[in-house]
Amino acid sequence: MTTMKYKTFYETGDRYIGPSTLYRFYKRQKLEEDEPAILQHQPEQAELAMQQHQAEDDIVMQQIPDNYDYDVLSGNYDYLIRNEDSLPDNDVSNSNNEDNENTGDADYDAMMMENQRKLLELMLEAENDVFKSKPNKYHENMKSFIDSEEFAEKISTAANRSRGEMFLMILTYSVKHKLSFTALHDLFKLCNAFFEEPVLPDSRYALDKLIGDQKNKTAKFYAICQECGDYLGDFEDIDKKKEICDNCKAPVQLKNTSDRSYFVFIDPTNELSDLMQSQETYYNYVMNERVTEPNVLKDVYDDAVARAPLQGIKQFNGTFGCNWCLHPGVSIGGSKRYIVRTVQMRNSDETITDMMSATPINPINGIKYASPCILLPHFNIISGFIPDYCLEGVASQITEYYLQSLVEKGIDVKIMDELINKISVPHQIGRLTRSLSCRDDWKAREWENFVLYISVPLYYQVKLKGTFLQHWLLFVESLYIILKANITLQELEKADEMLHLFVAKTEELFHPPSMTFNVHQLTHLCRQVSNWGPVWCYSTFPFESGNRGILQAIKCAKGETHQIVRYLNIIHKTRVLKNAVFQNSPIMFQWLHERIFSNTYKKSLKIADNTYVGASKQCLDKDLLIALNMSLTNTKIFSTMIRKHCLFASSKKPNRRSNNSFALLEDEEFVQIEQFIVDCETDNEYILCKKLHLRSDRKICQQIKRVNYIDNNVELVETKKIKTICVYVKIGDNQYICPVPNDLHY
Repeated sequence: MTTMKYKTFYETGDRYIGPSTLYRFYKRQKLEEDEPAILQHQPEQAELAMQQHQAEDDIVMQQIPDNYDYDVLSGNYDYLIRNEDSLPDNDVSNSNNEDNENTGDADYDAMMMENQRKLLELMLEAENDVFKSKPNKYHENMKSFIDSEEFAEKISTAANRSRGEMFLMILTYSVKHKLSFTALHDLFKLCNAFFEEPVLPDSRYALDKLIGDQKNKTAKFYAICQECGDYLGDFEDIDKKKEICDNCKAPVQLKNTSDRSYFVFIDPTNELSDLMQSQETYYNYVMNERVTEPNVLKDVYDDAVARAPLQGIKQFNGTFGCNWCLHPGVSIGGSKRYIVRTVQMRNSDETITDMMSATPINPINGIKYASPCILLPHFNIISGFIPDYCLEGVASQITEYYLQSLVEKGIDVKIMDELINKISVPHQIGRLTRSLSCRDDWKAREWENFVLYISVPLYYQVKLKGTFLQHWLLFVESLYIILKANITLQELEKADEMLHLFVAKTEELFHPPSMTFNVHQLTHLCRQVSNWGPVWCYSTFPFESGNRGILQAIKCAKGETHQIVRYLNIIHKTRVLKNAVFQNSPIMFQWLHERIFSNTYKKSLKIADNTYVGASKQCLDKDLLIALNMSLTNTKIFSTMIRKHCLFASSKKPNRRSNNSFALLEDEEFVQIEQFIVDCETDNEYILCKKLHLRSDRKICQQIKRVNYIDNNVELVETKKIKTICVYVKIGDNQYICPVPNDLHY
């Protein structure tokens, strides 16, 4: 990076360029212009050249206006006006229109923040360039490094970080890389070894006092008897010398919590407080947008097993075990099955009346006792509970029936594995579906992706029986509808009709033993979508990655619970420390901290809602640039873009199992993206793409389209016309395209 960028900022009146910054980079520019060879290869003479330019540097400092007294390196967030001439022309301070005034202030603040962000990026790039331009004291191999004078030379560079900043960096590093407590302890000792005397705590006891939760116990341990399950009390309050259970007289071990005779309760209060403070803007937006009623609890999220005792109703494998209707169920092969029949829906008033008389010995309509939830004001004991997103259970069950029929026809599962392994999907669908041979280990999201995008093309290719295929399409299309971000009433009614037909066809094709509770729940799903929104609103898919992070905190087989609790404490203390350190630390430290420990791209260009990442190339097609009225010198070509949290990439950037190049436009046309073209001066954005021509002779279902061919001609489309990412599937000679139902990454 050259100093010319800073000169441009200064000449355009950017008030964020402070005198110390200008001084440093003007001095650097003088040296680069006059003695480039000296600077690179003769550092001692370069220092003399610096001194010779001191007089000229004084002239530069005199040319800086007096009102330029803002120093970015000081970390001051002062937004006082330093340069009146650099203000926008549309000054709204004297406007009588309050709305316009607020809008102008917001635009001005946004412009100031963007200017500061760009300047910080420039300064970081500049510091990196300055570092690279210094003579390299390291060598090409270890031997030359050991033989050099610098190898044994004492380092005299002063540390420019406070203890709090160092402590924060170490904790953040440990959280990012899931270090064990022993590794964290060793890391503190390693950092202290670089100083003449310790600057950070490096004993396990001191670290545990700082990182642990000694005052406000986040986690509490409660002792129980492993034989009878009798509750023995809070681990801190009970008698540790107790050796037998008072209830069943079984031996118990309460001397330490490494034994399994206890359970742990983790108070989420601190975590929720941290999230609300760190995401204050987003939290306020959500809470202001969501329609709520004070002191009214409307919905409860749980699964089938937890729902029954909370609602006071028998479990799904009992008589009248459905939570939303009075289906008695039928015992088939020792299991409860819900065959198709007309039944009465449960309602809140009648359910509460039955609760007043029901007992576990004499249940009424499956109700065993009064649920404590009926004490909640305005809470509906029936519709307040939401059905499971039973995708995994239904999809795996029906898939087994289909695969059995295919194997009987002589089609091996390994053949289908080969077809699936050749499919590349976009990053947006979250989890790549593994081969069918591994379906017992599939996560729920893998089943969702298989159902929505892969199953239909696959079943067409292997020629699944026609009645089975039509049956499956009912499930696929209805699932796609209830996963959309916006659902019309007509679409929801259509999905409800298809799900009821799917359930009826399941019994017809696979007989009553196939009518499990998961299949039965599909008949109630659209009613709950009408009440509570699309199923992604209350699915537990986002927790899968969180569980993975917690499991990574376990480093040994003993004391797993303690390791998880300590890991959560470290995360909490890292957030607390970050808030405290950032209040007094320089802006440059904050920027470096986020740049090192956050998953951000070092090379990026953000324009409105779009962020272009990775290295760019200069656009050399002058005829194209002239036709588009774009800059001939500052128009870049990118291969990757993030738009509305969704990744799009060029088709020229191949990946074996990933393909982010297909998109749906606002005019419902499908395209394959070739390149992104951006004018960095005017912020005009375009995509070079190829149009997909669809087949109209045979319709599969509403969302999955058959592709006839991809046009060879390249078209130019405005980037803002991209609607969503699409999944492109090629199996054999057939091509299919399907837009994702929503742009959420979960």
